[in-house]
Amino acid sequence: MRLLVFALIVALAVPARAQEGAPAIDALVTRLSKEVEQLRGRRFLRPVAVRRISDAAARAHFEARTLETWPAEKIAADSLAYQALGLLPAGHDLLKSLLDLLEEQATGFYDPKTDTFFLLEDATDASLPAVIVHELTHALDDQHFGLDAALDGLKHDDDASSAYAAVVEGSGSLVMSAWLLAEIKSGRMSAEAMAGLVNAEAARGASLRAAPALVQRSLLGPYVLGQAFLQRGDPLALIRGVVAADVDAAFTRPPRSTEQVLHPEKYWKQAEEPVAVDLGDLSSHLGPGARQRGQGRLGEMLVALLTRGPAFDPLSPAAADARRWTTPGARGWAGDQYQLYETADGPVTLLTTVWDSEEEAIEFRSQWKPAPSCAPFRSGSAVLLVCGTSPRGADLAAPALGKAREAAASRARDVR
Repeated sequence: MRLLVFALIVALAVPARAQEGAPAIDALVTRLSKEVEQLRGRRFLRPVAVRRISDAAARAHFEARTLETWPAEKIAADSLAYQALGLLPAGHDLLKSLLDLLEEQATGFYDPKTDTFFLLEDATDASLPAVIVHELTHALDDQHFGLDAALDGLKHDDDASSAYAAVVEGSGSLVMSAWLLAEIKSGRMSAEAMAGLVNAEAARGASLRAAPALVQRSLLGPYVLGQAFLQRGDPLALIRGVVAADVDAAFTRPPRSTEQVLHPEKYWKQAEEPVAVDLGDLSSHLGPGARQRGQGRLGEMLVALLTRGPAFDPLSPAAADARRWTTPGARGWAGDQYQLYETADGPVTLLTTVWDSEEEAIEFRSQWKPAPSCAPFRSGSAVLLVCGTSPRGADLAAPALGKAREAAASRARDVR
């Protein structure tokens, strides 16, 4: 899924301060800009413009930004593929649900295209300073690393886009967390006040908790997992402050998969690059008139939803533990590709996965939660899921497995 690189603020809380129109906001942004510079370890190259925006205009902006990198046809194809794999309920309107959640939760957002921080007109709640710190961090990172250009270069790789979003949102969350910690240490905010405000804000998470797990992970994963990734998986690293060199390194050489985000050691210690699974167009195996309609990558974070594992609340404190976001059946992921085909007998969805070893492929197959009209096939370290009512769907197994084995062999050669 194409992830949206702008703010979705949930369960954040800071002490209430005076917000009495543009002058007060401008002064707050000016003061917090200096604090962001100090925490992030970089300086702004130019001031960040601040504008108020209505809820309706913000929703229109979210939709336009989404469609720039995730066109309507791909959204439709992805939605059908996700539904076939059992990742979304039948008939779920994915774009609408995302926009509804963003409109409900967002207080402000940074727009890389205009280098502007937009604040919703009705944003007067106690979380505002934290929102500003988070979004100013995006602005500072954008001025140094060019967020839109980087995203454009990843637009054909869903999982790499998700991993980059984790760097972007992880940086904002990390600096914001460091700022909140400094507020508590300085006595400007008591721990009791912080806890009370967090509990009050948590009520805003009801809609997110009701959303499909795929939507929850796609929206929340970059924030929660991104911060843990930039801390190299050490939950106590925040006490030592933001390591600017690590954040800069992640922007300069972004992680290439959500596997690296979930397992920071596969990025920071010994880089484990994903296998490039590319099956090409297999529509000729599906009969006359068949055509490929869409394709993409899930990555370990979403593949984990296909396997058995304990459920958890992504809005709970436990979500900071990256191990909660994967499962034994998803560990060992090396690469994947899903494809959607239209045939005379109905749509066919093919998910091709490659694993680090045959044993891990067998584990995924054994832990897979069967979905209606889906059949599994395995050969060596490759596992396919073919979903759909077309009797020709099974004809994809042999050619897809052959190409998947070639991809797996390339990983073996790289390891040697």
